[in-house]
Amino acid sequence: MAGVEKKARKRRRKLDKTTRRKLRANPRPPEREVFKAEDDVYAINIGQSEYREAFNTGDVERLLRVFAPGFVDMSERVPSFYDEDAPVVLRRRMTRLFEKFRAQLGQAVMTVQVFGETAYSFGLRQLTLEPKDGGPVRKANFRFFELWSKNEPGEWRLQMVMDNVEPPLALPEIELAMPWFRTEEVSDGG
Repeated sequence: MAGVEKKARKRRRKLDKTTRRKLRANPRPPEREVFKAEDDVYAINIGQSEYREAFNTGDVERLLRVFAPGFVDMSERVPSFYDEDAPVVLRRRMTRLFEKFRAQLGQAVMTVQVFGETAYSFGLRQLTLEPKDGGPVRKANFRFFELWSKNEPGEWRLQMVMDNVEPPLALPEIELAMPWFRTEEVSDGG
C-alpha cells in the first residue's frame, strides 16, 4: 500500500510542476470578458450562416428568424421597408422567389465589429438562381452591409440590411464614373 501512495504522490508532484510551468508561461488565466467579443462574433457568424442556409434551402421562415422585429430592409432595386412592413414584404418577396427558383447563396464576410449590444458586418454575396421550370441560370454579385442588435435573451438578430450589385472589377487606370454626378452636361438655361 505504501508503494501505491508513494507513486501517487510522485505523480501529483509531477503534475504540480507541469501546472507551475504553465502558469509561469501564462501567469494570469484569461478573463471571461476577453472572450465575450469573440463569442459575439461567433454568434453573428452563426446568424449569417442561418441567412445563407435559409436561401439555399428555400426556407422563408428560417430566413425571417434571423431578423429582429421592426428591422429595416434597404435592398437594391426595391423601396426600403421599415418596422412592421419589412417582414411582410420580405416574406412575400422570398416566397415568390423560392416558388420560382432554386437559390444558391455564397458569401464572404469581410468583417464583423461588435460595439456592446450593436454590431456591423459587411462583405460579398453571390446569388445563383436556377429556374424551377427550366431556363437560363441567373447570377448576381452583391456587396452588403448589416447592422446587428442583441435582443433581451442575448441573441443577435439583423436590425438592418443594405445591399447593392457589385459592378465588374475595374482596373485602377480605368476612368470610373463619379456616382454623385450625372454624366450628361447640365444646361444653365442660356
